[in-house]
Amino acid sequence: MSECITINQAQFNHDFGRITGIAATIKGNILLCDYDKKNLILVDPLGNYLKKLNVDSEPYDVAITSQNIGYITQPKSRTVLQVDPDRMVELFQSTCNDLSTTVFCVSAIPNTGRDFSDKVSCFLGVKKQGSSYAYPINHNQILTVVSQSGGRHIGPCVIKFHAVDQQSFLSCTGGQHYITYNGKYGNNKKIDTIATMDLPTDICCDDNGHIYVSGQGSNNIHRLQHFEYAYVTEQHYKVLDIPLDTQHGIKEPVALCFNKDYNCKINGLDCPTSSGYTFFADICLCYKYVGILYTNPQAKQYCANIKGYLMKIDRRLKQLEIERLLTTVPDPPQPNGDIHIQGTRVGNTSKWRFDNGQDMTYFQWNEAKAQPELRSGENVLAMQKVWGSLWHDTHDSIEAMFVCEILL
Repeated sequence: MSECITINQAQFNHDFGRITGIAATIKGNILLCDYDKKNLILVDPLGNYLKKLNVDSEPYDVAITSQNIGYITQPKSRTVLQVDPDRMVELFQSTCNDLSTTVFCVSAIPNTGRDFSDKVSCFLGVKKQGSSYAYPINHNQILTVVSQSGGRHIGPCVIKFHAVDQQSFLSCTGGQHYITYNGKYGNNKKIDTIATMDLPTDICCDDNGHIYVSGQGSNNIHRLQHFEYAYVTEQHYKVLDIPLDTQHGIKEPVALCFNKDYNCKINGLDCPTSSGYTFFADICLCYKYVGILYTNPQAKQYCANIKGYLMKIDRRLKQLEIERLLTTVPDPPQPNGDIHIQGTRVGNTSKWRFDNGQDMTYFQWNEAKAQPELRSGENVLAMQKVWGSLWHDTHDSIEAMFVCEILL
């Protein structure tokens, strides 16, 4: 499964100084650069502390290649570290002797193969006399290429950049609210439509070509969907703001990356799209809308008969996808447009649980309609399409349409 990992200063129970870089290892662990404390921190996918590696200068940026080799830039000392990220072992350090040149950031090229080869594995962001360049390297070369010509100019005052592929980049510019696309053949394009962000801080991408941007002054992750046309030499982007869930303690992320476990088959299943299911790879979601009026128990049984479950909405991204789905289907015949979702009230309390007994922590109550009302007998959940797909509690005898999900 490809999962977006965001970092803010209060997310993990660890004494951070200032996090400036983040990358995911092949095992799914997360490697962080703590600039102020001069160390690298390895945590597991849930944020549990694993290891720390002290370094001799301030680490600014990190990238981990498809071969699971990490590169850490240390601009103040003009050095680049090569590390084994899961073992947290330093493999090599290279220093730039030119006092007017330093390596400030690094970006791995996606999908260059697990084995070592002559392919370019990543790009180093190099500042030469104030200008920023991207230099291609492989694991046998680090700073030898920097002394040569051939770097791609990526603009002035660049603070972070991301290699989309071997010929195009996205970059964040210091003091500016936009990011820049540096395309093939030297075509540059400002992407300045991210109105909800003051200063971009980091860029990453997933396997589907979507670009994600974090920034100061924003509690969103900004997804840029790009489209290439046969006779157009620059890319055109559409921005989608993904609100972060403040109840999980995520606020104004400073860095982000995608983990490297792109396998959705957690339970050994494929999404049966030939049977009417929809597969949303971004969040590893396999679901099917059922336009039949059933009670809640009947809907659960229907889903079970097709090897699924009633939709379990446990995070914001799933809520957003089902909201999008409901805009594409006819309105349900009930006055409020109810849609059954998973969730059962615990006795007469205000607590709710999923069908597997897990306590629910994510909700999208229709607070404008005083939901949940917690009346006697209102022990299950439904979304109301006419109220923006917000939730309310209801009786399990109410007939409504529903969404089934297969847990991959």
